[in-house]
Amino acid sequence: MAEWKCSKCGFIKDSRCKTRKCPECGASGSFEKAGGAGAGKKSSCNTKKKRSCKK
Repeated sequence: MAEWKCSKCGFIKDSRCKTRKCPECGASGSFEKAGGAGAGKKSSCNTKKKRSCKK
Protein backbone atom coordinates (compact mmCIF):
# COMPACT_ATOMS: atom_id res chain seq x y z
CA MET A 1 0.00 0.00 0.00
CA ALA A 2 1.01 3.56 -0.58
CA GLU A 3 0.44 6.75 1.32
CA TRP A 4 -1.32 9.47 -0.67
CA LYS A 5 -1.49 13.12 0.42
CA CYS A 6 -3.94 15.79 -0.75
CA SER A 7 -1.98 18.81 -1.99
CA LYS A 8 -4.86 21.13 -1.05
CA CYS A 9 -5.63 20.23 2.59
CA GLY A 10 -2.91 17.74 3.58
CA PHE A 11 -5.27 14.79 4.20
CA ILE A 12 -3.33 11.49 4.08
CA LYS A 13 -4.85 8.20 2.99
CA ASP A 14 -3.30 4.72 2.80
CA SER A 15 -4.44 3.11 -0.41
CA ARG A 16 -3.15 0.86 -3.15
CA CYS A 17 -4.30 3.33 -5.79
CA LYS A 18 -4.38 7.09 -6.12
CA THR A 19 -7.61 8.56 -4.76
CA ARG A 20 -9.54 10.64 -7.29
CA LYS A 21 -11.37 12.95 -4.86
CA CYS A 22 -10.33 14.05 -1.38
CA PRO A 23 -12.89 12.98 1.26
CA GLU A 24 -11.93 15.96 3.45
CA CYS A 25 -11.92 18.99 1.12
CA GLY A 26 -13.50 17.52 -2.04
CA ALA A 27 -10.62 18.51 -4.33
CA SER A 28 -10.35 16.40 -7.48
CA GLY A 29 -6.99 15.08 -8.70
CA SER A 30 -5.10 16.63 -5.80
CA PHE A 31 -3.47 13.47 -4.42
CA GLU A 32 0.27 12.86 -4.69
CA LYS A 33 2.38 10.13 -3.15
CA ALA A 34 3.50 11.12 0.32
CA GLY A 35 7.14 10.51 1.35
CA GLY A 36 8.57 7.08 1.98
CA ALA A 37 10.37 4.56 -0.19
CA GLY A 38 7.90 4.70 -3.08
CA ALA A 39 7.62 8.48 -3.31
CA GLY A 40 7.57 9.84 -6.81
CA LYS A 41 6.66 6.56 -8.46
CA LYS A 42 3.49 6.29 -10.48
CA SER A 43 0.61 4.17 -9.29
CA SER A 44 0.56 0.65 -10.68
CA CYS A 45 -3.20 0.81 -11.12
CA ASN A 46 -3.07 1.00 -14.90
CA THR A 47 -1.12 -2.22 -15.26
CA LYS A 48 -2.90 -5.46 -16.01
CA LYS A 49 -3.32 -7.34 -12.76
CA LYS A 50 -6.06 -9.36 -11.11
CA ARG A 51 -7.31 -6.40 -9.09
CA SER A 52 -7.89 -3.03 -10.66
CA CYS A 53 -8.53 0.35 -9.12
CA LYS A 54 -10.83 1.43 -11.91
CA LYS A 55 -14.50 0.80 -11.29
